[in-house]
Amino acid sequence: MSSPPTSPHAAAAASPPAAAPAAPSAAIVPCGPLGSVSCTVDAPPSTRCPSPPAGFVLLNSRTYRGYHPTAGELAAASTASYDLKMNPDLAAMLGPTVPSAALIAGALDLALQWRAAREASEAWDEYVRQQDGLAWMQALKLVEQVKPLLRIALAQRPALAGKYRGLAEMCEVADSVASKSLATRRKRAKVKEAEAAQAATAAAIEAATAAATDPAVVQPTKKVTVTI
Repeated sequence: MSSPPTSPHAAAAASPPAAAPAAPSAAIVPCGPLGSVSCTVDAPPSTRCPSPPAGFVLLNSRTYRGYHPTAGELAAASTASYDLKMNPDLAAMLGPTVPSAALIAGALDLALQWRAAREASEAWDEYVRQQDGLAWMQALKLVEQVKPLLRIALAQRPALAGKYRGLAEMCEVADSVASKSLATRRKRAKVKEAEAAQAATAAAIEAATAAATDPAVVQPTKKVTVTI
């Protein structure tokens, strides 16, 4: 008799495909606050990530809400599947209405395979996101060094815009984004100032109203002079 699986993800069925291996390192990017720490940027793999099958429909997550396994259930699932396969007489013990041992074991195996695939894809997604960020950090830093010199050159020789159209467009985009960002910051500052002024005015009105209606506050008496 074979031994039960020791890993919660060692299901009896075929294992999910592993993530594509990364290619050798392509560049080292200084990514510390002062460039003191270096990070590796790998060349992306030549293989593509698998796509969902044709006809796939994304369901609302409420469909399976409440059916996420706990850590304990996940740890015991492989052993439960093994036990059911080794002891298929579940119906004889629990009655004819119970689902078959093979059906339960197969469902557990399938769920474990998808959990293993999910964990592998999450790890791969984290790696891809990091490499994407580091690669763009490196590229945009290099482009930033070129932009001010390119702007000067374009002002003197506009024809260069056709030769370096992409770099020129990146400069224009950067200028546009910077202008929009500045305008947005100024607009927010004005809104905050207006809100602060409104709050101060409301507080002053509330304080004056409270003082006028407070019986402890003695209102000044008016003097009336009568001439006979």
